[in-house]
Amino acid sequence: MGIYDAYLGHAHNNLQDFAETIKYLVSIWLNCYKVKTQLAIRINTKASYGYRSADIKKKIKQYILAQLPNDKLSFYIYVKQDSGRIFHARFLETDSRIFRCEPGFDFYDGNSFRQTSITIDNSARNLITKIRALREAR
Repeated sequence: MGIYDAYLGHAHNNLQDFAETIKYLVSIWLNCYKVKTQLAIRINTKASYGYRSADIKKKIKQYILAQLPNDKLSFYIYVKQDSGRIFHARFLETDSRIFRCEPGFDFYDGNSFRQTSITIDNSARNLITKIRALREAR
């Protein structure tokens, strides 16, 4: 499972909502597929507001990944350097589908959902390939 969100880990006040949403999505996934799963999170350094790549990874590990069942998941965090400005939309990628999630992955606070549009967008496969190919930020 891959999560692509240019701004994940950069917000100051809604990391808990990101964590709750990802925890919710992972729980659905693990209920359907009872096998060890890889969770790859890709974010954009352009949106980092002065944070270093290591700081962003630390925040994601501390506030988001620490709340997930690590016996059932292996985690990967990629901070990409996007000088071509291609990385903005938010996606959830599985083996067979790509879902566009707007306005982002902070739509669940543990109790209620905020209005969000989640649509199947397999046409984004080329964009996902370009995002994966971006250089890793330092």
